[in-house]
Order: sequence, then C-alpha cells, then structure tokens
Amino acid sequence: MKRIVPNQLILGQPIPQDLYDREGIRLASRGDIIKTNDLLGFLQKNGRVRDDLSPSLPKVLPAVTADDHHRHIDTSHTPPLHFNQDAVVLVADDQELARSLLDKLLRTIGFRTIHTVSDGAWALQTFTNLHPALLFLDIEMPRINGLEVLRRIRETDTKTFITIVSAHSTVGNVKQALATGANSFVVKPYNYRKVEDVVKKWILTGPPDQSNIP
Repeated sequence: MKRIVPNQLILGQPIPQDLYDREGIRLASRGDIIKTNDLLGFLQKNGRVRDDLSPSLPKVLPAVTADDHHRHIDTSHTPPLHFNQDAVVLVADDQELARSLLDKLLRTIGFRTIHTVSDGAWALQTFTNLHPALLFLDIEMPRINGLEVLRRIRETDTKTFITIVSAHSTVGNVKQALATGANSFVVKPYNYRKVEDVVKKWILTGPPDQSNIP
C-alpha cells in the first residue's frame, strides 16, 4: 500500500483513486470532490493507494439480500483462527438480513455466543448487561445511531473492540468513527473476508482472556 503523492490531490477536483488509511480503512472514494482545505490536508497526510484490491465498491452499497447469505460466506483457502470461541459478540444492526448474515459469518469463523439487537437503545442496554468482547455497530439505527452508542460506551469503556458498520464509506463517517473510539470500520455488505479481518485485528489487540488462547 503506497502513500499518495500530495500534489495528486487538488482542492475542488475529484479524487483520482480510492484512498485508504494505514489500516486499510477506506477514507475516500474515486470521484469524490475535495471541497475543503481541511479535507485536502487530511487526505494528503493519511491517504494511501492500495494496488492489491479489485475495483472498489460504490460509495453507497445496496442493502443485504437473502442471496448474500450464500455468496458472502466463502471460507476456501482460509486457515482457522485461534481464539477464545466463547467470547461474547454483540451485533447491532436494524436490518434483519444483515444481522442474520453477520451472525452466520461469525459462527463460521468459530464464535459460539452471539447476541443481536435492532436499535441503538437496545444495543446500549445489552452492552451494559453482557459486556461483550466484540461489538459491531451499524451507524444508521432507530432511536440512537451507532456513533452515539459508540460515544456513550467509550465514556466508561475503552477496552471492548468496537467495529462501526455502514453502507456509506464517506470520509466523514470514517473520521468520526475513529475519532470517537472505534477500533475498525467495515463497509457493507458483510462478507467472510471483511469479518475475518476484524477478528484478526481483535485477536492482535484484545486482552488474552478475551481473544488469544495460550
């Protein structure tokens, strides 16, 4: 992954290629217009080009459909991960099919204890009751959105590995999520590789009693 040359980005002009941060999180999509000096400086400092990726997905992605349950669960050539399979995972997403798909992907990876909720208020209550090791938070949810749930959780908890999820991979969403305390950002629709990448990061950063098996 290469750092972008600063003069390739011009205020008021479209971005020539998808840009990512050093963790592989997409910051901006090809064709986005750089409208402010603040955004220009941020992308010049943090933007990287990934040559190993296939053509990028559109900025706004379609909702999960029933067919996704089959075509997004591809575990071929994937060695098993080693972690505490009894670690509790909480999934908060207002789309029933998205919750079901992510639940299936997590179980395929090896997790045994997964709880799902459909709105932000329920997510906060369930988080307080369960203290999960991993939390997946969709941004767009009823009652309380995912970013506000993240902010409230981080007031008292800095250890739980939290992934913000959205169909909108805008610079604003990514910046706000990371600034508020998210450990990672996933763009919908879910697939095995995306979820596995999150779990790998959790294994590397999580406390031994929640992630790695000695």
